[in-house]
Amino acid sequence: MRYAKLEFRNIHRSLRDYIIYFITLTLTAVLMYSFLLFALLSDFGMLRAAKIIWHQKMIIERVVYRMPPIKTN
Repeated sequence: MRYAKLEFRNIHRSLRDYIIYFITLTLTAVLMYSFLLFALLSDFGMLRAAKIIWHQKMIIERVVYRMPPIKTN
């Protein structure tokens, strides 16, 4: 019983000492993932803008170069 009490006390002290470490580690991971998310969102924004430009270009090409022939009677 004395060993169990000693073990419990040591675990409690260690948890108190390492709680700051775990909090710092968690905050670091959250910050890293949030910066990564912002970088990916900006890339997706540029990708979406490029896709819109590509669609506009395709529409213009269809209208200008691939117009159906005009019917003459």
